[in-house]
Amino acid sequence: MIKWTRKMKKHAVTKPPLAVNAARLREGWPAPAGGRIRLIRPGEAAAADALLNLAGVKLDPYVRKSLDAGSLAAALMTGLDDSRPAFYTATMRGCATPRLVDGLPCLALLLVAVDASGEVVGVLSGMPSLAVVKMALGCGFTTEQALAMSLAIAKVQGLAIAEHARGQGLAAELLERAWQVYRQLGYAVLYGSFEVGRDLERFYAQQGFTVLGLGGRLSLQPLNLPFLLHAGNTERMFSRWHLPN
Repeated sequence: MIKWTRKMKKHAVTKPPLAVNAARLREGWPAPAGGRIRLIRPGEAAAADALLNLAGVKLDPYVRKSLDAGSLAAALMTGLDDSRPAFYTATMRGCATPRLVDGLPCLALLLVAVDASGEVVGVLSGMPSLAVVKMALGCGFTTEQALAMSLAIAKVQGLAIAEHARGQGLAAELLERAWQVYRQLGYAVLYGSFEVGRDLERFYAQQGFTVLGLGGRLSLQPLNLPFLLHAGNTERMFSRWHLPN
């Protein structure tokens, strides 16, 4: 179990064997039809934003600014190439902003699927759970402790594939690579939600996620956190866990 004490080193989750580093995330992995799954690059924000709109999500302006500045996912990159303590340190440095949310792009994971010509045809947006951070701060946890919790809980904010590129398995590839990166970084759970009318239960179940019923809530008790995450009134939640033995 994770103990949320004042010392950051006590929060560490057992790290899986090395599988991903920053260079691999930038270069990406082979994808169907000669494409690749990789970290987004400057100049691809507009294409990613257009696709995320299909999922009812907007690209955060601070994330876009961070992408243009070359600092997007900076803390994630440090975590992939270094130790868990270095990951914490990079997160604290990146989030040392007047408003905590303005520093979170250092923890943003924006994966794109590009086709053989280099066109962005799919995108997955992942971020720390801002809901958990807010609940933690509201319960009297320090900013440091709240951020530590955010390094165990990640949220899929949006997942979308261009209409002409559907049916190739790109959504599954994006989701699996995101899960691989988050596991590598020591996250314990990846979750998200979808509108009931989209009928995505089978898809997420096939990718190893548990799909909750309408109105279902995700308990964080396995992390020793007395919090419940919930989606909107017309949404269903999905989650996938990896806890140390």
